Amino acid sequence: MPPWRCRPYRVGDETRLAALFEAVFDRPMTPAHWAWKLARDDDPVPHVWLAVDDADCPIGQYAGIPRQVRLEGRDYRIMVAVDAMTHPRFRGRGVLTRMVREAHAAWRSAGVAFVLGMPNEQWGSRRAALGWQPVTSLRWFVTPLNVEAVLARQMGWAGRFTRTPLSTLWSRWWDAPPLPGCRVREVVGGDALAAFEGQAAQDPADRRARLNRDAPWMTRRLLERPQSPYRVLVAYQGQEACGYSACQIQHVGARRVGTLTELALGEPHAEVGRWLLRETLRRLRADGADSVLALAVPGTADDAMLRRAGFVFTRGTFSVQAVTLDERVSVQTLQRMEWILRGSDFDLI
Repeated sequence: MPPWRCRPYRVGDETRLAALFEAVFDRPMTPAHWAWKLARDDDPVPHVWLAVDDADCPIGQYAGIPRQVRLEGRDYRIMVAVDAMTHPRFRGRGVLTRMVREAHAAWRSAGVAFVLGMPNEQWGSRRAALGWQPVTSLRWFVTPLNVEAVLARQMGWAGRFTRTPLSTLWSRWWDAPPLPGCRVREVVGGDALAAFEGQAAQDPADRRARLNRDAPWMTRRLLERPQSPYRVLVAYQGQEACGYSACQIQHVGARRVGTLTELALGEPHAEVGRWLLRETLRRLRADGADSVLALAVPGTADDAMLRRAGFVFTRGTFSVQAVTLDERVSVQTLQRMEWILRGSDFDLI
């Protein structure tokens, strides 16, 4: 068997890692997209681990996105695991197991409290062997915008269907009235997002858990995506920024599918959420989206807000799991928290 070893990512690996991604998942990834997603020069911890052959060519990858989370009034440094992959020719040889163990050992030494991720069924028995345990879930929610087009696909009818009174009635049924003094502005720079930086102080008895969103992270994640950056809308009441959404349209065959990546509100402004969500859907509809996908933790305020806006259909659920690295944090603690997670926290939308 050809020899292989593990090492951290080094600048310059992007092109070969993008090629590895395409070989594993059979869909393209450019080096620029890989770098936007995973290359970080602001964190000293090696957060991307590779398996390489004797020619130093990557044959596997296990990546983490550095984040912070607040639990019971205390901030912890964590990693969000994404894009674990092994080249088909090297599977069944312990490549993934060794990468994960070496990465977790390095992260534990650097003070990372736990790893959050969504290991799928392809991990097989490795999930339990490597310490993954479920803590919460994320569910897909769907709402149609062009009801006729959705029904036509279900019936196997060809052609492009424009909006008719059925779609108009559907939209009107779920619509939210304008809020006096509210307006929406689309942003292209990170200054407007700075109003949402950080988190409000949290009482230690508060059971909510959310990943921190500072302005640099939001700017990079939402506004600097290569090729197709997200459309970011900020809601204002008077001069105060009180909520924002991020969305885009993806082409899936002949379909135009909208994705709601973020919907975040300041604590005192929960009443703005439904109005901002409906304004986001109006703009996606005007851009030609037939339907919109969003992710939320079942049973949370995000879940309820989506359902009130017409996201009454579901399409599968992800199990969000964790590996604890710090003895101060137990799996039981993570399981009893009310998690506030969105698609942008991982690499789903």
